[in-house]
Amino acid sequence: MKGLRPIEYVLLVLSALVVVYSQYHALTGTYVINDDVCQHIWWMRQFQDPALFRHDLLAVYAQSLQHPGILALYSWTSFFIDPVLLTKALPFFFLPLACFFLFRWVKLLAGDDFTAFFVTVSFMVTPLYIQHMTGGQAHAFGFTFLIAFLYFLAAARFVAAGSVLAGSALFFPVVFAIGVVIWLFSFPARRQWIVLAAVLVFGLAALGVKFCATVDPRIGQVYLKPAIAHMPEFTAEGRWEVFPVKPVYAAMTHAAEAGVFVFKAGWKTPLSEAMKDILFRRHIFLALLCLCASAWWFLRRTMPLLRWIMLAVTASFLLYEAAAALLLRLYAPDRYVMYSVSLAALLFLVVPAAHMFSRIDAPVLRRALKALALVLVLMQMPLTRDAGLTDYSAQQGLYVFCRTLPKDAVIAAPPDLADGIPVFSRRTVLFDQELAVPLFDGYWPVVKARMKDFFKAYYAQDGAAVRAFTAKYGVTHLVIDRSRFFKSALAGRVTFEPMNTDIKKDIQGKTDFVLKNVADGQCLFLRGNICVADVNALTFLAQDTRGTQALK
Repeated sequence: MKGLRPIEYVLLVLSALVVVYSQYHALTGTYVINDDVCQHIWWMRQFQDPALFRHDLLAVYAQSLQHPGILALYSWTSFFIDPVLLTKALPFFFLPLACFFLFRWVKLLAGDDFTAFFVTVSFMVTPLYIQHMTGGQAHAFGFTFLIAFLYFLAAARFVAAGSVLAGSALFFPVVFAIGVVIWLFSFPARRQWIVLAAVLVFGLAALGVKFCATVDPRIGQVYLKPAIAHMPEFTAEGRWEVFPVKPVYAAMTHAAEAGVFVFKAGWKTPLSEAMKDILFRRHIFLALLCLCASAWWFLRRTMPLLRWIMLAVTASFLLYEAAAALLLRLYAPDRYVMYSVSLAALLFLVVPAAHMFSRIDAPVLRRALKALALVLVLMQMPLTRDAGLTDYSAQQGLYVFCRTLPKDAVIAAPPDLADGIPVFSRRTVLFDQELAVPLFDGYWPVVKARMKDFFKAYYAQDGAAVRAFTAKYGVTHLVIDRSRFFKSALAGRVTFEPMNTDIKKDIQGKTDFVLKNVADGQCLFLRGNICVADVNALTFLAQDTRGTQALK
C-alpha cells in the first residue's frame, strides 16, 4: 500500500480522537462496557483461567455463537491482555481503518480530496458506526471489512479484495455474503473468477466448520420458521423481536435513518416529525424517486460511486428476502441491510452536498463554505458520546463481593442483575438476561425452565419452593432484590413473554414472600435493596418442610 498522505494522517488522528471521546467512560471505568460483552466475551476468560465457568451451559452456548476468527483472536491475545479489556481497545483499530479505506474509496470514485474527507468525517461522527465497532464481537468487524472490500474491489486489487472477504467469513459471515453478491453483480472479468472461486471455497469451508463440525448436542439446532411463528419469545413482547418479519423497505428505511447523523441530531418539532414520516414511510417510493433524481444531477460526475452504492443496496435487498424466507438459518434479516444500506444513505446525502461546495466558482466563498460545513459536521461529535456503552457501576458493590465467592459457586439472580456477574465477578450464574436468547432448540428449553423455576421460588410464600429450586440446580447463592417485592414492581412487567403472563397469574393477590423477609443478618452482602445470601445459611430453608414437590 502506498505511503500515507498528510490528509490521511489527519483522518487517522481525528478518528482516534473520536474513539477516545466516544469511549472515554469505558476506557476510564471498569464497569462501563458494551452489553454484547455480557453475551459473547465474558466466558473467554477461560483462556486465562480454565477453572472459571466449568460445566457452565451458558458458557457453552456463548462459545457456540462465535466464529473461528473471533475464537483465534481472543485465545491468542489472552496471554497478553484481558478479553474484556481488549473489547475496549479494538475500536482504536476498527474506526481508523474504516475511515482510511472509506477515504480512499470515495477519493478513487468521486475524484477529489474534499468530498472524500467530508464523507469520512461525517462517517466518524455518526453514532451508528462507532456503536457497532464496540463490544469486540463479530459485528464489530462489519463496517471495517465491508468498506475495505469495496475499496479493493473498486481499485481492481482483486487478491486483496478476496483476502478481506475470506477474512470476513472467519469473523463476520454477514459481510462475506454481502461481498460475494456485490462481486457477482459487478460482472467480474475472467481473471477475477479464479480469486472469487477461491474465496467462495474458503468461505463456505469456514462456514461449514462453524455450523456443522462444531455443533454441541447440548445446544441443539436453530429454531426453524414454523416453530418461531408460534413462540411468543420471538415477538415484540418476548425476548427477541423477530416475528413477524418486517417488510424489507421498513428495515432499509430504519438502516438509512440510523446511517445519517442529521436524523439522529434533530427532528424534534412536530413539523419535522411529520416531514420525516412523509419522506421515509408514507411515500417511500416517491421519496426514493426524488432522491435518485437529485443524485443523478449531483453525482453525474461520480457515477462509479453511485454504481457501487446501488450494488450494495441490491445485494442487501436480496439477502434480506432470503434471510426472511429462511428465518434464522441465515442470521437475523436486518443484519443484511444495516451495514450496506446505512453506508449508502450516508454517501447519498453527503457526496452531493460536498460536490455543491466544490462547484462554487468564487474561491474565497468556496473555501469558507467548505470550512463551515466541516465545522458543522464536527459539531455532531457529542452524538457519539458513550455510543454502544452501558454503565453497570450502580451494582459495583455486588460485583466486587461476588468475586470473593468460590470459583465453583452457582449464583441465581434476577436476569438483569445477573448480566454483570460473569463479566465483572467472573462467577457462574444460572441464567441472565443477555443469554436468555430463544435461538437453539436444545439450549432454550433448559434456560426457560431455569427461569420459570427461579421466579416460582423467588415469589414463593414458603421455603419449600426455594429449597427445591436450589437443590435441583445446585445453586449456592441467591441474589435478592427486595425492591422487586414492592407493589409497584409487582404491578409492572416482571420479565418477557411467555413467562411474564404465568408469573403475573401466580403472584396475583400475594404480598407476603419468603425471600422478602430474609433478615439482614442472613445476608453475606447487603447494600440498599440488594442482598446476597448463602443458601446453606438460610435457616428457614432447613426449618420449612412443607411442599417438597413445589417445583414439580
